[in-house]
Amino acid sequence: MNCKYVFGPNAGQTCHVPRDQFIDILIKSGVLEIADDQTPRQPVTVPAPTPKWGIKKMPTSGEVVIQCDHLNTTMYYRGDPANAHTFKVGGFAPPDEVLHAYALQWKSAAGLANEMEVNYERQRQAKERS
Repeated sequence: MNCKYVFGPNAGQTCHVPRDQFIDILIKSGVLEIADDQTPRQPVTVPAPTPKWGIKKMPTSGEVVIQCDHLNTTMYYRGDPANAHTFKVGGFAPPDEVLHAYALQWKSAAGLANEMEVNYERQRQAKERS
């Protein structure tokens, strides 16, 4: 709150003080008076928090996912890269470079999984023949 000194060495000057019991006593005794602040206040603008995006390889499965950290929460997208743009967190979608990197890593991981399945099937068939 803004107050104006009524008398004393600072008479006529204004100052900003907290509203508490001590200031109330000074106002009631006439040492200070409440000064109307005519200067318009600028509204405080706080930037909206933006999510942090990245690609992560899950430690147990080795699966490649899109990771998003936003407002003390971590979310993951796994699935077809063609639908990854629909993954939104806080109204934000992953940036194009994250989508592109995910598509490349997802395809290479899918190719590796397919290759492992083929090798497993070959080994199974070889055991059956023996």
